[in-house]
Amino acid sequence: MRFFACSVCFGAAACVLMHSAGCGAEAENATAALQQAADAYAHGNYDKAIARFTECLRLDPKNANMHFKRGLAYLMKNDDESAIADWTEAIRLDPKQADAYAYRGEVFQKKGDFKKAVGDYTEAIRLNPKSAGLYCDRALAYEYLGDEREAIADYTDAIRLDPKNANLYNSRGVAYFHTDTGKAIADYTGAIRLDPKFALAYYNRGNALSVTGDLSDLNKAIGDFTEAIRLDPADASESYYRRGQAN
Repeated sequence: MRFFACSVCFGAAACVLMHSAGCGAEAENATAALQQAADAYAHGNYDKAIARFTECLRLDPKNANMHFKRGLAYLMKNDDESAIADWTEAIRLDPKQADAYAYRGEVFQKKGDFKKAVGDYTEAIRLNPKSAGLYCDRALAYEYLGDEREAIADYTDAIRLDPKNANLYNSRGVAYFHTDTGKAIADYTGAIRLDPKFALAYYNRGNALSVTGDLSDLNKAIGDFTEAIRLDPADASESYYRRGQAN
């Protein structure tokens, strides 16, 4: 999730809100409500933030950015339905709200509605085609739908945009694992090259090496499981188990 845990940018929303509120006492009230919303959100007081965003929307009900930001506050309270409703309204008011599509897609994915998630990620990518994170999010949704070909294509686009991200290579390796073990091993190796302390990539490469049927690969798998245990001993039960199977 792309949570703005500490702060939210209110600049554009503030300008629109001030213009709608006009001058005098109403404008002062709008400024105060927006500042209070920002402060409340920054300090984790999401109920107060929602109340102040709602006051801002009373003054300017067609402010798409304000709906988007109130949706974030609802999300932080785990009120997914209210968040979706606000982002849907933000999109209706401003169809170019890429972040609203992206966040709504993530909530749909969390709820298990992967087709809707793919639809929202696709629109977000159309609006923001240089975001590696969006391609990665859609790839994961495709994996849940069992469409490994589309998942691999999206991870490849994400890697093109962010070629030094070890997690992306590891994730594409997982997508390759059931269809092309050699490419999976190559991707796990790429992840390890970028991050030599990436325990999960060692574990995943060990798994892939252990199913090739080659005795030398089995020995390499044991080495990978051993390295995964060394790097992350607190979460090594599966590595111990797989190493025991390989011996």
